[in-house]
Amino acid sequence: MAAGSRLPDRGPRSRSGIRPAGRVWPVCRRRTSRASRSIPRGRGSPRCHAPAYHVAYSPDGAWIASASRDGVVRVWDASSGSPAAMLRDHHGKILWVEFDPTSTQIASAGVDGAVTVSDRATGARVATFERAHREAKMVRFSPDTHELIAASVDGIAHVWTVHDSYRRFGSPPRGKGCGTDVVPREDGRFLAVSCETGAQIWDTASDKLLAELPAPQPLPSIPDPYPAVTALGDRAAVALGNTVAVFALPGGARIRTIEHPALVRALAFAPAGHDLVTASADGTLFVVRDGREPVALPSPAGAVTAVAFTSDGHAIAASAADHRIRSYDLERGQVAFELDDSQQIADVRALRISPDGRRLIALAMDKSTVVPVLWDLAGRRRLATLSRGKDIVLAARFVDNHRVVTASRDGAARLWDATTGELERAFLGNSVVLFDAAVNSDATILATAAGDGAVRFWDIASGRLLWVLHAHHSFVNGVHFAGSDVISRGYDGDIARWSLPLIPPPDLAELVSCLPLQLDEKTGALVDDRPCGSRSVKDR
Repeated sequence: MAAGSRLPDRGPRSRSGIRPAGRVWPVCRRRTSRASRSIPRGRGSPRCHAPAYHVAYSPDGAWIASASRDGVVRVWDASSGSPAAMLRDHHGKILWVEFDPTSTQIASAGVDGAVTVSDRATGARVATFERAHREAKMVRFSPDTHELIAASVDGIAHVWTVHDSYRRFGSPPRGKGCGTDVVPREDGRFLAVSCETGAQIWDTASDKLLAELPAPQPLPSIPDPYPAVTALGDRAAVALGNTVAVFALPGGARIRTIEHPALVRALAFAPAGHDLVTASADGTLFVVRDGREPVALPSPAGAVTAVAFTSDGHAIAASAADHRIRSYDLERGQVAFELDDSQQIADVRALRISPDGRRLIALAMDKSTVVPVLWDLAGRRRLATLSRGKDIVLAARFVDNHRVVTASRDGAARLWDATTGELERAFLGNSVVLFDAAVNSDATILATAAGDGAVRFWDIASGRLLWVLHAHHSFVNGVHFAGSDVISRGYDGDIARWSLPLIPPPDLAELVSCLPLQLDEKTGALVDDRPCGSRSVKDR
């Protein structure tokens, strides 16, 4: 090169004058050049009005995360530039983002003073650490991932021990649409997760996947998109159009097919053994036993929309044709009695039976409402509607023979007297929809599954919110207790097991009686400053 000649200025130089090699990702414009590659501005990517204050590569080089002014951490696949996750864990701009050494967790710090750790794969929040006095400027993991240090503008460095927020097991997400508003069966030990890509059967006691089965068809219009599983977890039944396929567990080998003349609408196994009841849109109702042909039970023409079993082996079926609920004596193959529900025009989509078999909850659903109706089976009479006005109740279950818990779209869980239908207590959170609610075995703690991905725990005696567990990146569609553990199910098809300190200390009742009635989770402000003391149901 001739003396005095200059290279054209085509990009930034280091202090040594050598141009650095690398890729430029202009995130706020769509136009790219041969020397650069832009992150797509589709769902999950930042817009020009949300600039990034900090970016970080994962140690394995597979992911990129950015901290944005709009309070969202965005994660991309580094090889393709496609958005992978959006983490909404802050209330204000985020100043720093950091991967842990394993590239599985992301820590972020922002002007709200909070430092959060989230799971990169699921998007669920793992932990939120105590607020700094002022905004947190930077956060770092220790090399062994056991500690996290954050620098605050007040000159204080905060150090925390990093833990997994009590999570003991978690399955990866399977995709969107793995759930419905009203679940036909309560979550239990053997948990069916059903998505458009297929169904999975899990044994949540051992965290084992028992089988991968075909997805119920047709989705999403089928009213019962969940496989039914026996109490022992050795069989599963799936509705596939006009047929029901029965599979052996574990493994998933098909062992039987039951043909129906119309679309299968509902199915249920008996509380013990392999007896199975299946129902279709034309009113056909079969009882299926091992080694025998299906036996048709008497039923009027028109769809049977829900089926269940009582503890003594009777089958319960709800008919949309005449809005009656029938109890069947399966040994005789005939109707034992009928409940007239003709004043309820909505179709029953789910049935819940009390442990002693004396009471029934029928969840009736149409395009705009979901109403749980409590029935006295022994007295053959309707007791009450378990809702307040226009509440849309998405879940109802018996806590025991004496109480029922419901979860509503208005964000409230409620406890009801199962013998009278009277409201005992309401648990008022924020306005986030609740999809499920469950009570632990000693009836001291209530857990609610919410549309913001959180499971909230409440003290039943006082009605106070105890703590919030950020369990899933999507809606929490189901929750149940398994001894001292909690099992949660997300709308993306992921499930998780949490080991939590659920046994309250002796003075808990006295402690929570003086806590605020409600806590604004966004601001931390108390919204009830009334003096301690008992309050009536109306106050709650």
